[in-house]
Amino acid sequence: MKVKFKIMIIYLLISIFIISSISSFAVDKCDEIQVFFKNITFKLNNKNIKLSEKPFIYKNRIFVPLRFISEKLGFKVYWNNKKNIISISTIEDFPEADYINGEKFIYGEILKIDRKNKKLNIYQHIDDNSASTESNLKISNDIKIIFQRNDKKMNLDFKDLKIGDNVGIILNKEGLIRGIIVGS
Repeated sequence: MKVKFKIMIIYLLISIFIISSISSFAVDKCDEIQVFFKNITFKLNNKNIKLSEKPFIYKNRIFVPLRFISEKLGFKVYWNNKKNIISISTIEDFPEADYINGEKFIYGEILKIDRKNKKLNIYQHIDDNSASTESNLKISNDIKIIFQRNDKKMNLDFKDLKIGDNVGIILNKEGLIRGIIVGS
């Protein structure tokens, strides 16, 4: 009986050790901090902005919600949960053409713009990187348009496109334009 009891105690201690080891590896290091909340007013261009979360003071520095402030300033904020990376960008970019899933990349020059029906008519420039497609193309509802010159980029609206613009276009698998890069 004593041997069984000792084996049970050893088994229990080993189990507790394993469980506590696993849980300590599973949780990132956490520190407890003391912060101070004050009635802090946030102004942007001399206008009071109501914050989504209360700012606080820690070690004589004011902390505000990064996403809220960045988006108010016109930036896009992306959070990669797997890698713990925050990316802030002045433009809303789009991924390259996914050829495996039926997307195409084409080059061309805008010949006609039908703003009412959200269509472009292009003259295609065929090369080794460009697929052939029809010249009348429909715009998807969630299109992203980027103007790029050298290493500078900015987002444009559909209304900013002009006849004669040289463009790189990504067509989704349904044949709708999901992304346009306007070059100079």
